Formats: sequence, structure tokens, C-alpha cells
Amino acid sequence: MSNDNDLDVPIGWLCADHVAGDLLVYADPGLSPACFEYRVTHSVLALTMFVADVPTLPGRVPAMRLASMRHRLSSSWEWGDWCANSLQRCMSGNVAAESLRLARSALHWLEGGRLVAQLDRTNRWGIDGAVQLPEGGADLGVTHARRVLDVHLRQR
Repeated sequence: MSNDNDLDVPIGWLCADHVAGDLLVYADPGLSPACFEYRVTHSVLALTMFVADVPTLPGRVPAMRLASMRHRLSSSWEWGDWCANSLQRCMSGNVAAESLRLARSALHWLEGGRLVAQLDRTNRWGIDGAVQLPEGGADLGVTHARRVLDVHLRQR
């Protein structure tokens, strides 16, 4: 059988994705996987683990690695730049193409234009107002991912 027919199984991304889900469910068990906050937080955690090359084998992620991830999430702008640059470096490394494609797709989704442009609300006195939501999901995901990691770091 030639290598041309081999499947590119995205093991790296699938492992990071699975561990991100475990971290999120443990830290915030009431958060529904169907809600927007869950999806963006899950994507931020998975991307952070993937590009930081955090060991994602079954079991607990070492506290030192969680602290390193938490540091990377100090600012959504810095996280986005770091993540994009790290993915660029992964392209020239020994990373499965399919894992890289899924990671880049997740980052693109998080960085996308306004997912929800504006939520119009009228308060009970009839005065119109608007609540601005962050562009893309990265801001919300990074903020909630910090909280998730804080929960895990306090437990250790």
C-alpha cells in the first residue's frame, strides 16, 4: 500500500479538542455544549493546547502546563497573535496536515467578523439601548477559558 492512500488522521487536534472539553465540563458543569459561550471557550482551550504542544494524553494536564496556558490567555489580542504565529510555525513543522487544517479553521471561526453585531434591548422604562458584543468569539472565549483554568489551578 502506498503512502498516497494513507489517511491523515488529526490525532493532535482530536486529543486537544477532547481534553479541552474535559477541562470545560469539569470547571463549569452547568454550561450547555450547545451554547455559544461553551463553543468559543472550548475552541480557545483546544487551540491553546494544540499550539502550545501541551501533552493531551488521557489523564490530568500538569499544573505547570495549565499555568503556562493561563499566562497565554492574559489578553485576547496577544493570544490571537501568539496563536496565529504559532500555527504558521506549525506549518513548517511535523504536524499532521489535517490537525493543522482543523486548528486553523477553529481560529478563523473565532476571529470571524461580528458573530452577533448588536443586541437591541429596551429597558422596562421604554428607553432604547444597545449592548455591544465583542467582535468574533475570541474575546468571550479567552475570558471564559481563563476562568476555567483558574478553577483547575485552584484545585491543585
